[in-house]
Amino acid sequence: MNLCSRQTKNLIARRPRLVKFIMILLPPLTVVTQSFSFCLIYLRHLILWTTGFFLRRLFTRFGIRYKALDWFVSYLSDRTQYVKVKDTSSHSLRLTQGVPQGSVLGPILYSLYTSPLGVIAKHHQMNFHLYADDTQLYMSFKTCCTNDMELSKTSMEACVRDIDLWMVQRLKLNQEKTEVLVFSSCYRPRPNIHDMTIVDEVVNCSSTVKDIGVPLDESLSMAPHVTAVCKSAFFHLRSISQIRKFLNMETTKSLVHAFITSTVDYCNLLLYSVHKYLLLRLQRVLNCAARIVFKSNKYDHITPLLKELHWLPI
Repeated sequence: MNLCSRQTKNLIARRPRLVKFIMILLPPLTVVTQSFSFCLIYLRHLILWTTGFFLRRLFTRFGIRYKALDWFVSYLSDRTQYVKVKDTSSHSLRLTQGVPQGSVLGPILYSLYTSPLGVIAKHHQMNFHLYADDTQLYMSFKTCCTNDMELSKTSMEACVRDIDLWMVQRLKLNQEKTEVLVFSSCYRPRPNIHDMTIVDEVVNCSSTVKDIGVPLDESLSMAPHVTAVCKSAFFHLRSISQIRKFLNMETTKSLVHAFITSTVDYCNLLLYSVHKYLLLRLQRVLNCAARIVFKSNKYDHITPLLKELHWLPI
């Protein structure tokens, strides 16, 4: 994921008349520039597949055979389940669909099963990302050309319809969790796209969506993400400060690393080249955490404390 890079923002400044429109179905986000506006569609589906059909796909589409295929056959075939409460058990039920919940192979097998979605997306000239049961479609258009904008929207809706047709008797497209987001420059007029038809339901464009836990807004300013991080971090810092007198130094450091620095560091690549005032907000979080660790007051110089903790400035 490379969002809001320096090269991206330079391109934005040089080509203000172009707008790129991206539609997505979920996780990994794509490059964002102000010369482009993006629209995301998030589609989430429910797992429901037939074991025999999937095993044939492993053989014909991915070339898995012989001993490796026998392992998958053994893993997916002749499985049963039952419910046990204390010493009482229900009758066993033979399973012909799905994989064991919580299994390591589950997400990988699901991705292999839904690989035809990529073929459908390519047929409609869409870019895509697949992550377990979340699918992300995206494309671009020029806002200076109304026909290009409408054609892109029509193509995206047709692609989603074909995906829904493929899912018949295999999966279920969860329209309630499908989201649409259009990215555009905050210095240019917004593209005239307010909703999109997902199969037979009209989905309004969202102002913010969460992608792998990161809130994204229409201009990819990362302000919602920084706000969420600061809110969570200060909540935990208040809790830690209330019990600090009962903790030693090492225990306090462990708590700070578990609840504060891990939150600040999560997806920090997305913060590259964002506005300085957003980085200062995150720096205040680390400054406050350092003062709690060393029991210093707010007037003490923070640089020696950060060096002692080996924390780099944001």
